[in-house]
Amino acid sequence: MLLRILRRRGLDVSPTTEARLLATTDTALLERWADRALDAASIEAVFAEP
Repeated sequence: MLLRILRRRGLDVSPTTEARLLATTDTALLERWADRALDAASIEAVFAEP
């Protein structure tokens, strides 16, 4: 679902980023990224460390 959100928002998902997302099993981390993906201005903002 996160990949879908990123793509629908027009954010460029590189193959490396896609592989990272698909390999991630930490649900809390995926939820944090998904929250950021809803209004992030860039793909870098989604994955930025706080």
